[in-house]
Amino acid sequence: MSSRRKGREAAVQFLCGIDAQGFPPSGETERALEEFFVIRPVEGKAMQFSRHLVAGVLAQREELDRQIERLAENFRLARLSLVDRNILRLALFEIQNALDVPPVVIINEAVEIGKKFGSEDSGRFLNGILDRAAAESGRPLRQVSSAEWAPGSSPNIIPSFSSRRQV
Repeated sequence: MSSRRKGREAAVQFLCGIDAQGFPPSGETERALEEFFVIRPVEGKAMQFSRHLVAGVLAQREELDRQIERLAENFRLARLSLVDRNILRLALFEIQNALDVPPVVIINEAVEIGKKFGSEDSGRFLNGILDRAAAESGRPLRQVSSAEWAPGSSPNIIPSFSSRRQV
């Protein structure tokens, strides 16, 4: 399993945990994340990637939630399963900000994580919502975008793990 997949899975698990318990104040998120990594060890690049995903999703959670409600017609956010809701947050964040990853890769990762942690219908549900989101983004599905970072995003949110460049 790739370090990015491990990082995504850990981020989804952490997000589900704090979503279920109530999101902590921003000053306490780092402590909660440290405690999480003691219980669910993740190393190296996977941990770094997971931290960046969590930080980005939490920073943009309100906007991501509005997008999910718009994209998931006839579903209020509260009606979505905890797992599906947090996978959607994570994948939408990546589609909008990780321009060095083709949307089709992000969608496939989300679907696989949904199959692993979600319900029998999670994969199809996530695929449908994220296909719409990717189409609306205007990004080519199977290509990386020419810019590495989306406008207004911080390059500190999602680091590139290629050997060509260090962040």
